[in-house]
Amino acid sequence: MMMAVMLIVPPDEIALVEVAKVKRGVRLDWRDALEESVAIWDGDVLADVLGLIERLPASDLTRCFVPGFAIRVHDQSVARAEVLFCFKCDMALMIDLIDPRRDWGATFDSESEPARELLSRFRSCTADAAGFPT
Repeated sequence: MMMAVMLIVPPDEIALVEVAKVKRGVRLDWRDALEESVAIWDGDVLADVLGLIERLPASDLTRCFVPGFAIRVHDQSVARAEVLFCFKCDMALMIDLIDPRRDWGATFDSESEPARELLSRFRSCTADAAGFPT
């Protein structure tokens, strides 16, 4: 059963997140699917983004899973998780970088206000880094 987006790493342990696009192509294992980071979110921006993720409402799952954007979640010392977002099938895949047995997926409503704002932030920072809109 899919659940609403609840990050593997508790929000109060997150020091920063890296923003990255996801490499194209179908995979059986989504580990190592992130391209180089295009932005770092920390401080107030991180708090805003975590608030958006926390407010993503659950949705029904469809089947495409073609993630375009992802975050790599860091605590004070190490990268702990990656979260890949597909805004077409409304799914977030959470990959635990410490314990792969804890990987899970969650649905979210990509038409909701928090999802549209999150997608806008992803597009903004990846377009700034790459020089072209996504």
